[in-house]
Amino acid sequence: MSLGFIQSYNGCMRNLAIKRVVTIVDAQFTPEQWSLYTNDDVPGEVSKVATRLNNTLRLQVNAGGTRTEVETAMQECMTRFAKYGADDSEPHHFLNEVLDEIYGR
Repeated sequence: MSLGFIQSYNGCMRNLAIKRVVTIVDAQFTPEQWSLYTNDDVPGEVSKVATRLNNTLRLQVNAGGTRTEVETAMQECMTRFAKYGADDSEPHHFLNEVLDEIYGR
């Protein structure tokens, strides 16, 4: 599956609809890129959290979700992993940078 979104144009390009397709082939953002912090009680767990965030992002985008739908699904995932810092402002900022890259600003 691929992401498709329609852009409509006015002016000289009215009546033109363009579908742009984006597919995330692989997302391997690190715990550091997500700004996660470790839980000393469970070594290696933070890497699993980063993998879950990456997989959720990839699956939602590749299912054709809009930016808002992907952001909502990611926020739910990030909330589940709040004890690793996933729901802090830094990971949300990083997510917005990634979504800007995928969907544009």
